Amino acid sequence: MPKAATETPVMEKNLLLISEVAEDHSFATEVARAGGYQLLIAKNSAEACMQVGKFKDLTVFTDISTEVEFKAFDDNFRPLIGETAPLIHPNRVHLIGPEGVDSIRNLGRSGIFGHYIVRRYGNPQDAGAHYGKILRGLTTKQGLGLGDLISPIGSINIIKLGHSSEKIPALKKIHTFLTEETSYDERMSQVIVNAVDELLMNAIYDAPPDSSGEQKLKKVRRDTPLELTGNNSVELQMGFDGTYAAFTVIDRFGAINKLKLLTHLFESFSREKYQVNEGQAGAGVGLATTFRTGGSLVFLSEPGVRTEVTVFFKKTNSFKDFRTQFRFISVHVGAAEEK
Repeated sequence: MPKAATETPVMEKNLLLISEVAEDHSFATEVARAGGYQLLIAKNSAEACMQVGKFKDLTVFTDISTEVEFKAFDDNFRPLIGETAPLIHPNRVHLIGPEGVDSIRNLGRSGIFGHYIVRRYGNPQDAGAHYGKILRGLTTKQGLGLGDLISPIGSINIIKLGHSSEKIPALKKIHTFLTEETSYDERMSQVIVNAVDELLMNAIYDAPPDSSGEQKLKKVRRDTPLELTGNNSVELQMGFDGTYAAFTVIDRFGAINKLKLLTHLFESFSREKYQVNEGQAGAGVGLATTFRTGGSLVFLSEPGVRTEVTVFFKKTNSFKDFRTQFRFISVHVGAAEEK
């Protein structure tokens, strides 16, 4: 049974859920089981905040369905959260909310969280098992590779790109993998291929930084031929565990700016601003398209070393279910947490 937040934790890893939503409780219970956490429950952020100092190795899930709930969490927890804060690193804060985030102002500009979970679980237990495995990987080491993020069923295929012209053959291999080896239908397969195409384009043209940390190739057309050798190398990993197809793209720069990425992503979710500009550099709009069409995204970045971006798509019986499947965005920036 989950413990109240006022009880003393007995396990080394603790998952604190701040929510009164029954679905969140079912989801978090399975996340805790799959991730090896003790689950603790608080009704609101004020109650949870008073107890945070008692918890060792704390990860926080909190309901922010409304602006009021987000502001209450922000007010209570902001002094406790930060890369140098003594209690909670932003990588350990997971917000749960509705699919439309337009009503929560400045969500993307908040530096107090690293993950956003859409409360459209389908089956909360299945969603929790999937997210729990990913959470376990995120909190154990950096430079995971795809094998630590999906169930250990089937093999991981690796494609290393030595030139930008190799992107198109790689995408054709992905299409074949989806339609012939995993039996995704053509419509779903095309959505997934487009999503991986976006990840590859970002790794090739958006990731390289200049000496000031800005995009080096910002004014370069995305069809410009480029050698991908040395630090410019790009690796693609793909796998299927019987439920999820997953694709990881790795670059050797580690140049993600978390706040810029989240701001761009969440602004792109706004219906008024949701317009894809083909001439605009940057990952936000294209990745928002991936999210809107059913994909979940995990960003793992070790600054100056590497960035891994993984997209997940669940295999479903219909395209409607495919587009409305359980989704989340995780942005994990920094050195490995477990030494």
